[in-house]
Amino acid sequence: MSHPHFSHHHSDGESEDEVNGFDPLRLPGTQDSEIDSADSLDADDLMCQCFMSLEALAVYEHISPEALTEYECISLEALTPHVHTCLLSFKWDHNVHSLDKAITLCKFAISRCPDGHPLKFGHLFRLGMALEEKGLEEEALGAYERALDGAPGDSNGLSLMSVCFYKIGALRKGRYDRLGEAEDLNKAISAQEASISCTAGEGEQLNETYVSLLHSLAVCWNLLKDKEDFARIQSYARKASIQCIQSNAHVALALCGIS
Repeated sequence: MSHPHFSHHHSDGESEDEVNGFDPLRLPGTQDSEIDSADSLDADDLMCQCFMSLEALAVYEHISPEALTEYECISLEALTPHVHTCLLSFKWDHNVHSLDKAITLCKFAISRCPDGHPLKFGHLFRLGMALEEKGLEEEALGAYERALDGAPGDSNGLSLMSVCFYKIGALRKGRYDRLGEAEDLNKAISAQEASISCTAGEGEQLNETYVSLLHSLAVCWNLLKDKEDFARIQSYARKASIQCIQSNAHVALALCGIS
């Protein structure tokens, strides 16, 4: 990935929905009332909305992305609450067809939005969420990384980047735990560090990011006994304490893996 924050000093080789108070279902262009409305629907209404949104795609199927007007792009963003509906439906009934609909909607919207369009990064992030829920780890990583490449530099963009990096870190760390590949651990650490650097303020999820990073660095220290890793553990533990966002018990749990 090309993002400048995504690197680690070693050359060899539990996901959350919110970071720093940022709700991934409330990206720019989405009204709270739309989400609250979707939350209140029963399963039949949810599925009805999903089918309606799929039928609406036909309007744009033969328009090239370059030819889309701003109004048409905004209309595509109106598909966002339907994606949320599909994701909520899956949480309720675990029907994989709901995820398939969410993936279809996101991929369609992405294909219609020109590169660099401010709405595209949100669709990519939601695609990553749906793919992750479906267990398509590699594809989810790709979607999150593409979202990072197109995220704007404003506060909303930084919030999205923080969440994307957190999710990438969680996926990479989970894969390291299963397969033991050093590259996954290194990329997990890089992503967790980048998530913290993109976070503007305090929050419960920032605490979780620090704890995840400390755990990853502790694993790295046990493997390599690199003094630089130990120094970084101490540095991040101090930063977490200074910002008053960490639990001493959590940090102690992270550090107890150091022999």
